Amino acid sequence: MLLEKQKSGNTMNINPTEIGEGNNSYVYVVGGKTNANVRTRLCERYSFRRKTWEKVAMLNKSRSRCALASFDDKFIYAFYGTNAFGKSEATIEKLDIEHNEWKIVEVLTQMPGFDVTTACAC
Repeated sequence: MLLEKQKSGNTMNINPTEIGEGNNSYVYVVGGKTNANVRTRLCERYSFRRKTWEKVAMLNKSRSRCALASFDDKFIYAFYGTNAFGKSEATIEKLDIEHNEWKIVEVLTQMPGFDVTTACAC
């Protein structure tokens, strides 16, 4: 699913993560990059029931090009991506949807020879 969002005359094409079912479902947009090439910590979700965009807690770190995954309709994970300096971001963040709070997830182990800094920057 690809959505186009119009905001202040700027257009962003987004690949969202959908959470929930039916009238209670949302599409989440996490991080990204502005037309001025600035990475952002901003996050929003679209409510299909209310047909409106809603603010969500900001990421701890600015990132674009991150991979997203949802788990059990309770959490969203933002994997790696590109940081505010245009370098590979080596962290994972987890959004607790109920508490609207992002936390850094510590990666305890890594496969030998596997570079996590670019694994999910798609």
